[in-house]
Amino acid sequence: MPRAIVAAILCCLVAVAGVAAQDGRDRKPPGYLDPLVAKYKRALETHRSDPRLALTLYYKLLRNPDDIARLSPQALATLHNNVGSIHYEAGESDAALLHFREAQNADPENAEARVNLGVLLSEDLEEHDEALAHGRKAIELRPGHAKSHHLVGNILQKLGQNAEAHLRFKTAEAIASGKRASAASGGRALWRWNATELGEITHVPVGNEAELVMETISIKPPVFRVRDFLSPDERARIIELARSELRESHVVATEPDGNRSPETNASSPPPPRKSRTAWLVADADDTGTLESIRRRAMALTVLPVTVKSERLQVLRYDPGGYFGVHHESTAFLRRYATLLYYLEGPGEGNGGETAFPLGPDGDGGVSGEVALAAAGDAIGSGDVRRVCDSRAGVRATPTPGDAILFYNFGADGKVDRHAIHAACEVTGGVKWAANHWFTLPEEDAGDGAGGERDEL
Repeated sequence: MPRAIVAAILCCLVAVAGVAAQDGRDRKPPGYLDPLVAKYKRALETHRSDPRLALTLYYKLLRNPDDIARLSPQALATLHNNVGSIHYEAGESDAALLHFREAQNADPENAEARVNLGVLLSEDLEEHDEALAHGRKAIELRPGHAKSHHLVGNILQKLGQNAEAHLRFKTAEAIASGKRASAASGGRALWRWNATELGEITHVPVGNEAELVMETISIKPPVFRVRDFLSPDERARIIELARSELRESHVVATEPDGNRSPETNASSPPPPRKSRTAWLVADADDTGTLESIRRRAMALTVLPVTVKSERLQVLRYDPGGYFGVHHESTAFLRRYATLLYYLEGPGEGNGGETAFPLGPDGDGGVSGEVALAAAGDAIGSGDVRRVCDSRAGVRATPTPGDAILFYNFGADGKVDRHAIHAACEVTGGVKWAANHWFTLPEEDAGDGAGGERDEL
């Protein structure tokens, strides 16, 4: 199933919706909680910590005719939308589609259900016209809903309508920028490993007497190499799952002509990236490999369960493949931390390094006005070769099995501009890699974060 540029809005927890009014003669004492309201509320609260258990509770409600008869259309739509979101996160698109449609039928004014339906139709079924209609209706219902604008931008980009897509993306960013921007969860600062000395070795326990060895390779931005994070069998399993799912990689357009082909004009700048992408869902792997990796990653990052572990984005770079300088977090898509896994290739001397042009000290490690100017010119050129060939910055060699950990937010809770990076050109062999993102939950990101899409 195609997962590229998914603006997935798999949101789920809302206030308890209305239940049909009780007969006026059936008066209850103060403090009485209607059993149906209690069941509904418990299901919603459980969804935060245990979606699969919540799914069982939701189905108990949906399969009880007496309960269904008393639910308001809004409450029924919320139940179906939440059930659909859990199925979709588990890679069960057919079941998700059924429930998203039920939600939209129960309450045509439910913008969230329309966005979810639009995401699935566009990304999984490539039914872009119907998806676009749902996205536009969602904007009509909630003009200030950043996710709706972002979805429409994604669909328009797929349809080649880049001018309007650009405007939709800019609108989503503008709306999201007005939301809270603190990198916190539940009002508490999130854990981050400190980078104090280049070459410093940290031993990180990850359970069952196992530990990971982590080396600091940049101070500003803080970047760490985690040695042998993945076993050979785990790497092989990820590649096996991804092969049949690979699609051409995309990025969100930043200019109206952002998707133009490099062949259209000899003087045109190169496209921002050249690779193929697949999205993998942990629940869809019957061997448990992806879930094991996810748990290890959560132990390494020491992040709470409220921080979302996104689906794994697997990348294949053939000779000539690269990804120019970019940042992975914006006001809309707030990825707190990134774990980049090196899976296979491309082999020594064949390029494919991950470059952090402002590391290890925030200035690219170069001194003098001429050197600094040259480094700045390379970054601003849009030419990944100039960035990777310059003396500035830090370059991580793609050693299979290793992982690179870095933070897209600074300790001050703001997006860290120093965390820009690039995937250097592969000059020989094939490079397989995977991104594992940890994204701030929607309640911390206001109305404009959450979901998945290609790197920015």
